[in-house]
Amino acid sequence: GRGRCEMSPTLVYLLLLSFGVAAIAMGTPVAYVLWLTVGAALLVFFGWPPGGQFDWEAGLSPVLSAMAEIPYEFAHSYELASIPLYVALGHIAERAGITTAIFTAAQSLLARVHGGLGMATVLGCGGFSAISGSSIACAATMGKLTVPEMIRRGYPPSMATGLVAAGGTLGALIPPSIPFIIFAILAEHSVGQLLLAGLAPGLLTLVGYLIAVAVWARIKMPAGAEARDLPDGRRIMRDCRAAWPALALAVIIIGGIFWGFFTTIQAAAVSVLVATIIGWARRTLTFSETIEALRAAATQTTVLFV
Repeated sequence: GRGRCEMSPTLVYLLLLSFGVAAIAMGTPVAYVLWLTVGAALLVFFGWPPGGQFDWEAGLSPVLSAMAEIPYEFAHSYELASIPLYVALGHIAERAGITTAIFTAAQSLLARVHGGLGMATVLGCGGFSAISGSSIACAATMGKLTVPEMIRRGYPPSMATGLVAAGGTLGALIPPSIPFIIFAILAEHSVGQLLLAGLAPGLLTLVGYLIAVAVWARIKMPAGAEARDLPDGRRIMRDCRAAWPALALAVIIIGGIFWGFFTTIQAAAVSVLVATIIGWARRTLTFSETIEALRAAATQTTVLFV
């Protein structure tokens, strides 16, 4: 029914904003905080006319309608279907050894370069980003692979973890960037054009990271401080050949969208199929691992959509 409140709507909004910030600072999941604070703000907006009294019934109906229809319509967007496909691609490529092959090849090529392991980490993050589009997945996967190795080779823990954290941000720029896909949908912009627009900044950022690592290694790491396992030419060729699936997937995604062979969703679907076939053909991916990758992708997609 109708009730009387002495506070103004502006004061209520400020209190809700303060509550939301405090709840997030205390570790409450962001999705729950947004649902609660936005729902309460909409209730005040619809149920409290300027100069009038607060009416629960007038505010509750549009709030419930908005909370039901808007998330449903957003989650059923056609363009949004590419996100679970790219997430699945990242998990399948990881289990098939496609993403780790990028780092291994870069590590072999840069083994004789001072700071080469750190540069290989950045290149590995860039290659992973060109497949998965997820900064979190990139940092998590490359962190498990590269941080112990860098620490073992004499890198300070802060530098090792910082390289992975910085390299992981490439996933937000290099296509297929999941944040770009979401932004394009919200802004009603072309997903393909926005993804391609992030390619040049992403590559420039990657080059900047490589330069920063080279300068840091020259200043902070004395010559010979980085323990090295120098590969011969045969091993370098073998490691580079093993990384061809990653290059093929990047060409399918970036080249396919750029030259108009695929839409964003088609490029994602074809890439998932190609990665699965490559993993099965090379016997680096089993059927059970494929199911596990799809299950992990479903979980990550659900959390992302929420």
